[in-house]
Amino acid sequence: MLKKDLFQWVIDLSFQFKNGILVTWLGTEPTVSIRKPHQIEVILKSQTLTRKSNIYEFFAYWLGNGLLTSSGDVWHRNRRLMTPAFHFSMLDQFSEIITEKVELFNNCIKMEVDKNPEAPINIFPMAIKFTLDTTCKPVMGVDMAYNPQKADNDNIGKRKPKVFLDRLMDLSEADENPLSLEEIREQVDTFMFGGHDTTGITISWVLFSLGNAPEVQRKVHEELDNVIGIGNQPATKEQLSQLKYLDRVIKETLRIYPSAPMVGRILDHNTVIDGHIIPKGVVVNLQILHLHRDPEIWDAPDKFNPDRFLPESSNGRHPYAYVPFSAGPRNCIGQKFAGLVLKIALTAIMIKWEVKSALKPSEIKLNSQIVLTPVNRNLGIYFKPSNQIITINS
Repeated sequence: MLKKDLFQWVIDLSFQFKNGILVTWLGTEPTVSIRKPHQIEVILKSQTLTRKSNIYEFFAYWLGNGLLTSSGDVWHRNRRLMTPAFHFSMLDQFSEIITEKVELFNNCIKMEVDKNPEAPINIFPMAIKFTLDTTCKPVMGVDMAYNPQKADNDNIGKRKPKVFLDRLMDLSEADENPLSLEEIREQVDTFMFGGHDTTGITISWVLFSLGNAPEVQRKVHEELDNVIGIGNQPATKEQLSQLKYLDRVIKETLRIYPSAPMVGRILDHNTVIDGHIIPKGVVVNLQILHLHRDPEIWDAPDKFNPDRFLPESSNGRHPYAYVPFSAGPRNCIGQKFAGLVLKIALTAIMIKWEVKSALKPSEIKLNSQIVLTPVNRNLGIYFKPSNQIITINS
Protein backbone atom coordinates (compact mmCIF):
# COMPACT_ATOMS: atom_id res chain seq x y z
CA MET A 1 0.00 0.00 0.00
CA LEU A 2 1.43 3.38 -1.01
CA LYS A 3 2.13 5.84 1.78
CA LYS A 4 -0.42 8.36 0.49
CA ASP A 5 -3.05 5.61 0.36
CA LEU A 6 -2.10 4.45 3.85
CA PHE A 7 -2.66 7.95 5.23
CA GLN A 8 -6.14 8.10 3.68
CA TRP A 9 -6.86 4.56 4.89
CA VAL A 10 -6.09 5.57 8.47
CA ILE A 11 -8.36 8.62 8.12
CA ASP A 12 -11.25 6.52 6.81
CA LEU A 13 -10.72 3.74 9.36
CA SER A 14 -10.62 6.09 12.35
CA PHE A 15 -14.05 7.50 11.57
CA GLN A 16 -15.54 4.01 11.59
CA PHE A 17 -14.86 3.73 15.33
CA LYS A 18 -17.59 5.86 16.86
CA ASN A 19 -16.11 5.77 20.35
CA GLY A 20 -13.03 7.56 19.01
CA ILE A 21 -10.50 4.90 20.02
CA LEU A 22 -8.65 2.78 17.46
CA VAL A 23 -5.94 0.19 18.17
CA THR A 24 -3.59 -0.91 15.39
CA TRP A 25 -0.77 -3.43 15.62
CA LEU A 26 2.67 -3.50 14.05
CA GLY A 27 3.73 -7.04 14.82
CA THR A 28 3.36 -7.31 18.59
CA GLU A 29 3.45 -3.55 19.22
CA PRO A 30 0.09 -1.78 19.68
CA THR A 31 -0.58 1.85 18.84
CA VAL A 32 -3.67 3.60 20.19
CA SER A 33 -5.27 6.42 18.19
CA ILE A 34 -7.78 8.81 19.78
CA ARG A 35 -9.84 11.63 18.27
CA LYS A 36 -12.47 12.81 20.77
CA PRO A 37 -11.90 16.10 22.64
CA HIS A 38 -12.20 14.64 26.15
CA GLN A 39 -9.82 11.81 25.22
CA ILE A 40 -7.24 14.18 23.76
CA GLU A 41 -7.56 16.39 26.83
CA VAL A 42 -6.36 13.53 29.05
CA ILE A 43 -3.04 13.42 27.19
CA LEU A 44 -2.42 17.08 26.36
CA LYS A 45 -3.46 18.44 29.75
CA SER A 46 -1.15 16.09 31.66
CA GLN A 47 2.01 17.53 33.20
CA THR A 48 3.72 14.13 32.97
CA LEU A 49 2.67 12.68 29.59
CA THR A 50 5.04 14.90 27.62
CA ARG A 51 7.27 12.31 25.95
CA LYS A 52 7.05 12.49 22.15
CA SER A 53 6.57 9.30 20.11
CA ASN A 54 9.39 7.50 18.31
CA ILE A 55 8.75 9.23 14.99
CA TYR A 56 10.46 12.33 16.37
CA GLU A 57 13.69 10.38 16.89
CA PHE A 58 14.34 10.82 13.17
CA PHE A 59 14.69 14.57 13.76
CA ALA A 60 17.02 14.09 16.73
CA TYR A 61 19.90 13.40 14.31
CA TRP A 62 19.52 16.99 13.11
CA LEU A 63 17.85 18.83 15.99
CA GLY A 64 19.56 16.99 18.84
CA ASN A 65 17.80 17.56 22.16
CA GLY A 66 15.98 20.68 21.04
CA LEU A 67 12.55 21.62 22.32
CA LEU A 68 10.74 19.51 19.70
CA THR A 69 12.58 16.24 20.36
CA SER A 70 13.58 16.37 24.04
CA SER A 71 11.62 14.88 26.94
CA GLY A 72 11.68 14.78 30.72
CA ASP A 73 14.02 17.07 32.65
CA VAL A 74 15.84 18.17 29.49
CA TRP A 75 12.59 19.33 27.92
CA HIS A 76 11.46 21.14 31.11
CA ARG A 77 14.76 23.02 31.24
CA ASN A 78 14.59 23.91 27.54
CA ARG A 79 11.03 25.16 27.83
CA ARG A 80 11.79 27.22 30.94
CA LEU A 81 14.71 28.97 29.24
CA MET A 82 13.03 29.51 25.88
CA THR A 83 9.64 30.82 26.97
CA PRO A 84 10.87 34.35 27.89
CA ALA A 85 12.59 34.60 24.49
CA PHE A 86 9.12 34.78 22.90
CA HIS A 87 7.97 37.79 24.94
CA PHE A 88 5.60 40.24 23.23
CA SER A 89 8.31 42.91 23.20
CA MET A 90 10.43 40.65 21.00
CA LEU A 91 7.54 39.95 18.64
CA ASP A 92 6.76 43.63 18.14
CA GLN A 93 10.21 44.40 16.75
CA PHE A 94 9.85 41.61 14.17
CA SER A 95 6.89 43.26 12.40
CA GLU A 96 9.11 45.50 10.29
CA ILE A 97 11.19 42.53 9.14
CA ILE A 98 8.10 40.52 8.19
CA THR A 99 6.66 43.51 6.31
CA GLU A 100 9.86 43.92 4.32
CA LYS A 101 9.92 40.24 3.39
CA VAL A 102 6.26 40.04 2.39
CA GLU A 103 6.82 42.88 -0.06
CA LEU A 104 9.48 40.73 -1.71
CA PHE A 105 6.98 37.85 -1.68
CA ASN A 106 4.41 40.01 -3.44
CA ASN A 107 7.02 41.08 -5.99
CA CYS A 108 7.80 37.42 -6.71
CA ILE A 109 4.10 36.75 -7.26
CA LYS A 110 3.90 39.72 -9.63
CA MET A 111 6.90 38.48 -11.61
CA GLU A 112 5.22 35.11 -12.10
CA VAL A 113 1.90 36.72 -13.04
CA ASP A 114 3.64 38.98 -15.56
CA LYS A 115 5.18 35.93 -17.25
CA ASN A 116 1.75 34.40 -17.90
CA PRO A 117 -1.35 36.00 -16.29
CA GLU A 118 -3.49 33.01 -17.30
CA ALA A 119 -1.35 30.36 -15.61
CA PRO A 120 -1.74 29.21 -12.00
CA ILE A 121 1.21 29.66 -9.66
CA ASN A 122 2.32 26.90 -7.33
CA ILE A 123 2.33 28.97 -4.17
CA PHE A 124 3.88 26.27 -1.99
CA PRO A 125 7.61 26.76 -2.71
CA MET A 126 7.26 30.55 -2.76
CA ALA A 127 5.53 30.61 0.63
CA ILE A 128 8.13 28.28 2.14
CA LYS A 129 10.98 30.51 0.92
CA PHE A 130 9.21 33.58 2.28
CA THR A 131 8.76 32.11 5.74
CA LEU A 132 12.33 30.81 5.77
CA ASP A 133 13.48 34.37 5.13
CA THR A 134 11.18 35.82 7.78
CA THR A 135 12.44 33.25 10.28
CA CYS A 136 16.18 33.60 9.61
CA LYS A 137 16.34 37.34 10.27
CA PRO A 138 14.44 37.41 13.61
CA VAL A 139 16.05 34.21 14.88
CA MET A 140 19.68 34.66 13.86
CA GLY A 141 19.90 38.19 12.49
CA VAL A 142 20.84 36.75 9.10
CA ASP A 143 19.20 37.96 5.90
CA MET A 144 18.83 35.16 3.35
CA ALA A 145 19.07 37.75 0.55
CA TYR A 146 22.26 39.12 2.09
CA ASN A 147 24.03 42.05 0.50
CA PRO A 148 27.17 43.01 2.50
CA GLN A 149 27.45 46.55 1.13
CA LYS A 150 23.75 47.25 1.68
CA ALA A 151 23.99 45.79 5.18
CA ASP A 152 26.90 48.10 6.04
CA ASN A 153 25.08 51.14 4.69
CA ASP A 154 21.80 50.29 6.40
CA ASN A 155 23.45 49.72 9.77
CA ILE A 156 25.33 53.03 9.92
CA GLY A 157 24.02 54.96 12.91
CA LYS A 158 21.50 52.26 13.77
CA ARG A 159 21.29 50.26 16.95
CA LYS A 160 21.15 46.59 16.06
CA PRO A 161 18.00 45.04 17.56
CA LYS A 162 18.37 41.86 19.56
CA VAL A 163 17.21 38.74 17.79
CA PHE A 164 16.01 35.44 19.23
CA LEU A 165 19.56 34.04 19.40
CA ASP A 166 20.79 37.07 21.38
CA ARG A 167 17.88 36.82 23.77
CA LEU A 168 18.35 33.08 24.29
CA MET A 169 22.06 33.51 25.02
CA ASP A 170 21.33 36.29 27.52
CA LEU A 171 18.73 34.16 29.30
CA SER A 172 21.03 31.16 29.32
CA GLU A 173 23.99 33.09 30.76
CA ALA A 174 21.79 34.42 33.56
CA ASP A 175 20.57 30.93 34.47
CA GLU A 176 22.24 28.79 37.13
CA ASN A 177 22.30 25.92 34.62
CA PRO A 178 23.18 27.62 31.32
CA LEU A 179 22.90 26.01 27.92
CA SER A 180 26.05 24.93 26.13
CA LEU A 181 26.79 26.36 22.68
CA GLU A 182 25.74 23.01 21.20
CA GLU A 183 22.43 23.15 23.06
CA ILE A 184 21.83 26.71 21.86
CA ARG A 185 22.47 25.56 18.30
CA GLU A 186 19.91 22.77 18.78
CA GLN A 187 17.28 25.26 19.96
CA VAL A 188 17.93 27.59 17.01
CA ASP A 189 17.76 24.65 14.58
CA THR A 190 14.49 23.55 16.19
CA PHE A 191 12.88 26.95 15.83
CA MET A 192 14.10 27.29 12.24
CA PHE A 193 12.62 23.89 11.41
CA GLY A 194 9.33 24.41 13.22
CA GLY A 195 8.99 28.09 12.39
CA HIS A 196 9.16 28.28 8.64
CA ASP A 197 7.75 25.12 7.06
CA THR A 198 4.47 25.01 8.98
CA THR A 199 3.79 28.74 8.57
CA GLY A 200 4.53 28.70 4.85
CA ILE A 201 2.25 25.72 4.38
CA THR A 202 -0.53 27.47 6.30
CA ILE A 203 -0.25 30.57 4.10
CA SER A 204 -0.64 28.28 1.09
CA TRP A 205 -3.70 26.55 2.56
CA VAL A 206 -5.33 29.92 3.39
CA LEU A 207 -4.90 31.17 -0.18
CA PHE A 208 -6.15 27.84 -1.53
CA SER A 209 -9.21 28.01 0.74
CA LEU A 210 -9.99 31.62 -0.17
CA GLY A 211 -9.56 30.71 -3.83
CA ASN A 212 -12.34 28.16 -3.41
CA ALA A 213 -14.65 30.42 -1.39
CA PRO A 214 -15.33 33.65 -3.35
CA GLU A 215 -17.92 34.91 -0.85
CA VAL A 216 -15.48 34.51 2.03
CA GLN A 217 -12.79 36.22 -0.04
CA ARG A 218 -15.15 39.10 -0.77
CA LYS A 219 -15.67 39.60 2.97
CA VAL A 220 -11.91 39.59 3.52
CA HIS A 221 -11.48 42.34 0.93
CA GLU A 222 -14.37 44.32 2.42
CA GLU A 223 -12.81 44.12 5.87
CA LEU A 224 -9.44 45.27 4.53
CA ASP A 225 -11.15 48.17 2.78
CA ASN A 226 -13.15 49.17 5.87
CA VAL A 227 -10.32 48.86 8.39
CA ILE A 228 -7.31 49.94 6.34
CA GLY A 229 -8.79 51.73 3.35
CA ILE A 230 -7.60 52.08 -0.22
CA GLY A 231 -4.31 53.77 -0.96
CA ASN A 232 -0.69 53.65 0.07
CA GLN A 233 -1.04 54.57 3.73
CA PRO A 234 0.58 52.13 6.18
CA ALA A 235 -1.56 49.77 8.22
CA THR A 236 -0.86 50.09 11.92
CA LYS A 237 -0.59 47.29 14.45
CA GLU A 238 -3.92 48.47 15.87
CA GLN A 239 -5.57 48.17 12.45
CA LEU A 240 -4.19 44.67 12.02
CA SER A 241 -5.71 43.73 15.38
CA GLN A 242 -9.12 44.85 14.07
CA LEU A 243 -9.10 42.32 11.22
CA LYS A 244 -11.34 39.89 13.08
CA TYR A 245 -12.76 38.22 10.00
CA LEU A 246 -9.27 37.46 8.70
CA ASP A 247 -8.51 35.97 12.13
CA ARG A 248 -11.47 33.63 11.69
CA VAL A 249 -10.34 32.73 8.16
CA ILE A 250 -6.95 31.67 9.52
CA LYS A 251 -8.57 29.67 12.32
CA GLU A 252 -10.92 27.89 9.93
CA THR A 253 -8.03 27.05 7.61
CA LEU A 254 -6.11 25.53 10.53
CA ARG A 255 -9.21 23.56 11.47
CA ILE A 256 -9.51 21.92 8.06
CA TYR A 257 -5.77 21.77 7.36
CA PRO A 258 -3.95 21.59 10.73
CA SER A 259 -0.19 21.89 10.30
CA ALA A 260 0.37 18.82 12.46
CA PRO A 261 -2.46 16.37 11.65
CA MET A 262 -1.29 13.97 14.34
CA VAL A 263 0.58 14.31 17.64
CA GLY A 264 2.24 11.25 19.20
CA ARG A 265 3.00 10.52 22.85
CA ILE A 266 4.64 7.58 24.63
CA LEU A 267 2.86 6.93 27.92
CA ASP A 268 5.11 7.24 30.97
CA HIS A 269 2.53 5.52 33.15
CA ASN A 270 -0.70 3.54 32.87
CA THR A 271 -3.42 5.90 31.69
CA VAL A 272 -7.20 5.54 31.77
CA ILE A 273 -9.21 6.86 28.81
CA ASP A 274 -12.96 6.23 28.74
CA GLY A 275 -12.55 3.40 31.22
CA HIS A 276 -9.85 1.67 29.17
CA ILE A 277 -6.44 1.19 30.81
CA ILE A 278 -3.68 1.95 28.31
CA PRO A 279 -0.39 0.50 29.59
CA LYS A 280 2.81 2.41 30.19
CA GLY A 281 5.08 2.46 27.12
CA VAL A 282 2.27 2.37 24.55
CA VAL A 283 2.28 5.01 21.80
CA VAL A 284 -0.88 7.12 21.70
CA ASN A 285 -1.55 9.11 18.53
CA LEU A 286 -3.79 12.15 18.85
CA GLN A 287 -5.62 12.44 15.54
CA ILE A 288 -5.93 16.21 15.23
CA LEU A 289 -7.15 16.11 11.61
CA HIS A 290 -9.98 13.76 12.60
CA LEU A 291 -10.80 15.87 15.66
CA HIS A 292 -11.11 19.00 13.54
CA ARG A 293 -13.38 17.27 11.01
CA ASP A 294 -15.58 15.31 13.39
CA PRO A 295 -19.23 15.84 12.30
CA GLU A 296 -20.33 15.36 15.91
CA ILE A 297 -18.44 18.55 16.77
CA TRP A 298 -18.52 20.57 13.56
CA ASP A 299 -21.62 21.01 11.43
CA ALA A 300 -20.79 20.27 7.76
CA PRO A 301 -17.11 19.83 8.70
CA ASP A 302 -15.79 19.94 5.13
CA LYS A 303 -17.37 23.34 4.46
CA PHE A 304 -15.10 26.37 4.78
CA ASN A 305 -17.01 28.57 7.22
CA PRO A 306 -14.96 31.12 9.22
CA ASP A 307 -18.03 32.14 11.23
CA ARG A 308 -17.71 28.92 13.22
CA PHE A 309 -15.28 30.97 15.27
CA LEU A 310 -17.64 33.80 16.11
CA PRO A 311 -17.91 34.04 19.92
CA GLU A 312 -21.56 33.03 19.86
CA SER A 313 -20.78 30.01 17.68
CA SER A 314 -17.93 28.88 19.94
CA ASN A 315 -19.95 28.90 23.15
CA GLY A 316 -20.22 25.41 24.60
CA ARG A 317 -17.55 23.95 22.33
CA HIS A 318 -15.14 21.67 24.16
CA PRO A 319 -11.83 23.51 24.79
CA TYR A 320 -9.91 20.61 23.25
CA ALA A 321 -12.09 20.40 20.12
CA TYR A 322 -9.72 22.77 18.31
CA VAL A 323 -5.99 22.42 18.97
CA PRO A 324 -4.03 23.48 15.85
CA PHE A 325 -1.02 24.44 17.98
CA SER A 326 -1.47 21.52 20.37
CA ALA A 327 -2.33 22.45 23.97
CA GLY A 328 -1.19 21.98 27.53
CA PRO A 329 2.45 22.08 28.65
CA ARG A 330 3.79 21.03 25.22
CA ASN A 331 1.81 23.51 23.17
CA CYS A 332 3.61 25.29 20.34
CA ILE A 333 5.95 27.85 21.89
CA GLY A 334 6.15 29.80 18.62
CA GLN A 335 2.44 30.13 17.92
CA LYS A 336 2.37 33.89 18.57
CA PHE A 337 5.26 34.42 16.16
CA ALA A 338 3.51 32.22 13.58
CA GLY A 339 0.30 34.20 14.08
CA LEU A 340 2.15 37.46 13.52
CA VAL A 341 3.70 36.23 10.27
CA LEU A 342 0.38 34.84 9.04
CA LYS A 343 -1.57 38.03 9.79
CA ILE A 344 0.92 40.44 8.21
CA ALA A 345 1.60 38.23 5.18
CA LEU A 346 -2.02 37.46 4.36
CA THR A 347 -3.06 41.08 4.84
CA ALA A 348 -0.38 42.30 2.44
CA ILE A 349 -1.14 39.59 -0.12
CA MET A 350 -4.91 39.98 -0.08
CA ILE A 351 -4.62 43.77 -0.27
CA LYS A 352 -2.90 43.40 -3.63
CA TRP A 353 -4.49 40.28 -5.09
CA GLU A 354 -7.66 38.38 -5.76
CA VAL A 355 -7.08 34.63 -5.80
CA LYS A 356 -8.73 31.65 -7.43
CA SER A 357 -7.71 28.03 -6.89
CA ALA A 358 -6.90 25.74 -9.79
CA LEU A 359 -8.24 22.72 -7.87
CA LYS A 360 -11.21 22.07 -5.61
CA PRO A 361 -10.73 20.66 -2.09
CA SER A 362 -12.24 17.35 -3.25
CA GLU A 363 -9.47 17.05 -5.85
CA ILE A 364 -6.68 17.36 -3.28
CA LYS A 365 -5.11 14.22 -1.83
CA LEU A 366 -3.51 14.81 1.53
CA ASN A 367 -0.17 13.55 2.75
CA SER A 368 1.47 13.80 6.15
CA GLN A 369 5.20 13.83 6.77
CA ILE A 370 4.88 15.45 10.21
CA VAL A 371 3.13 18.40 8.50
CA LEU A 372 0.00 18.24 6.33
CA THR A 373 0.59 18.86 2.63
CA PRO A 374 -0.94 17.91 -0.72
CA VAL A 375 0.57 14.70 -2.06
CA ASN A 376 2.59 16.51 -4.75
CA ARG A 377 3.13 19.71 -2.69
CA ASN A 378 1.44 21.70 -5.44
CA LEU A 379 -1.39 24.18 -4.89
CA GLY A 380 -2.01 26.13 -8.08
CA ILE A 381 -3.39 29.63 -7.48
CA TYR A 382 -4.50 32.19 -10.07
CA PHE A 383 -3.64 35.75 -9.03
CA LYS A 384 -5.48 38.82 -10.28
CA PRO A 385 -4.34 42.31 -9.21
CA SER A 386 -6.58 44.10 -6.75
CA ASN A 387 -7.14 47.85 -6.71
CA GLN A 388 -6.00 48.05 -3.08
CA ILE A 389 -2.27 48.63 -2.68
CA ILE A 390 -0.80 49.44 0.73
CA THR A 391 2.23 48.77 2.87
CA ILE A 392 2.25 47.48 6.42
CA ASN A 393 4.23 49.04 9.24
CA SER A 394 4.42 48.05 12.89
